[in-house]
This record gives sequence, structure tokens and C-alpha cells, in this order.
Amino acid sequence: MLAIGRSVAEASDGAFDMTIGGLVNLWSFGAEARPREIPADAELAERLAQIGTDALELDEQQREARRTREVTIDLGGVAKGHATDRVAAFLASEGIEHYLVNLGGDLLARGYRDGDAEPWRIGIEAPLEDRQEARHVLPLHDISVATSGDYRNYFEENGRRYSHTLDPRNGRPITHRLASVSVFHASNAWADAWATALMVLGDEAGMALARERQLSALMIIREDDGWTTRVTPAFVEQFGAARVEELDLEAAPGGRPQQQDQQDQE
Repeated sequence: MLAIGRSVAEASDGAFDMTIGGLVNLWSFGAEARPREIPADAELAERLAQIGTDALELDEQQREARRTREVTIDLGGVAKGHATDRVAAFLASEGIEHYLVNLGGDLLARGYRDGDAEPWRIGIEAPLEDRQEARHVLPLHDISVATSGDYRNYFEENGRRYSHTLDPRNGRPITHRLASVSVFHASNAWADAWATALMVLGDEAGMALARERQLSALMIIREDDGWTTRVTPAFVEQFGAARVEELDLEAAPGGRPQQQDQQDQE
């Protein structure tokens, strides 16, 4: 988990950072028993100065990790995905070929839901605070998906909402219009970490990085009159241009690969 987190932290220029635990606690989303209130600027600056991937030394060969200074490690952006992968690996080791693992919305599908050729179907939620409602329904086969969103865990003060998703670069809750990100990946741990990083970056920078890293991602973006759902070129290639059109998804520039067009015509 630490190795995955460090890799995504480096690739996202710090939008993902496992040493953010002190800030998570400060904003009342962690283990510290604190009232849900906006922290003082001085305390925020003090904890922000402590974090950074240079506070962790990893030896992957020896499977050892060491902190170089006092930071609190928060694995919330990767641990659930890792657990999903481990459950799936156990099922596979028992000879089970068809299964769907769901740990709090982190999903990994193998085989088919009827043991034949009917893929598992999952719903990508609309960013609603008062109920769960599928906005898009997608088939899953031998792939996992993790979603990061800002519409469930938050607190309000003086009429303003503060998301549990913090930007490690400034130590504050995100404020952009991106409501949720779903990343589709062979490993749910990687999908989990990338979904968190893209959520922090927002719709424009997040989409640019997802395209650069060839990630299959779906973003739900708030608009004045509702939402827009935008997907990456890798998503279009994975699910097919016909599916994207059927679900009325907006493909990012370059989101309809030539190879996929030829397959559609055939």
C-alpha cells in the first residue's frame, strides 16, 4: 500500500499523500476527538509543513518502511482497495472463477454473474446527499472500480460545506466542481489511489493527468443545472464508443480511438 501510494503521489505531484493524517485529524475527519470546525491558520500551517512523501523511506525488497520525521500515515485512499484485492485473491485461490467483491463501494469483478456470459452490472451513483441513486449502469468483467466523491462525508459551518477530501498541497478541503471520480483498473488498490488523486486535482487537471497516464476514468462534474459526466479515451476504448453514446457520456478530446471506430463499423 505504501509503495502504491508513493507512486501515485509522485505521478500526481503531491495530489495524493499518505502522510496527510495530521491534517485529516485537524479537520475532524480522523481519529482525533475534535469538534467539526475550521482549524486556525497557524495550526493548519504547522501540520502542513510536516507532511510530504520525503517523510517516508521504503525498502520494497525487505518490505520495510521508516518515517524520517513525525507524521501520521493515513491509508484511507488505498487500504480499502487493497483489501478488495486481497479478498478477490483469496476467492481465486479457492478455485472460484465467478465473483463480485464489494467493500463499501470498491468493486472487483471476475468472470460472469451467471457463470456464462452475462457480465456483472454496477451503478455509478449520482452525487446526491439524501439518497443513493444510480446515474450510470456499467457492465464489469475482469476489472475493478473505485470511486472517490465529496457528497457523503463533510461538515458545514456558516453555510459553507467542507469536504473530507483534502488537498495535501494546501491542507484544505477541495472546493472545485468535480463531484466524483470512478477509476477502472485491474487492481482496486491502484484504482482507489488514483480516484483520490484525480478527485483532489479537479475536473480539468484531473482529466489531463488521467489522459496522460492512460487511465480509464469517469468523472461527474457539477453544473448550474445538474451534472455532466465526462470519460477518458481509455474508458471509451475499454467500454466501447457505442456504450458511451448509449449512456450519453461526454468523451474527453481524443476519447474515440480510431481502432475503436473501426471495431464499431465492423
